[in-house]
Amino acid sequence: MEKYNVVRAFMNITKAPAEENRVTVVLALRRWELGVSEIIAFLGFQPDWE
Repeated sequence: MEKYNVVRAFMNITKAPAEENRVTVVLALRRWELGVSEIIAFLGFQPDWE
């Protein structure tokens, strides 16, 4: 699970008091331009509106 290792390392380095999913979104948005539906899919969530 490479994604989780990067997120954990970022949180440890920055001492980020944030939830893991928030950090994951920030790191993803630094690399890619994503819409809300893409972020939801990236995180593996099911949208409420379906």
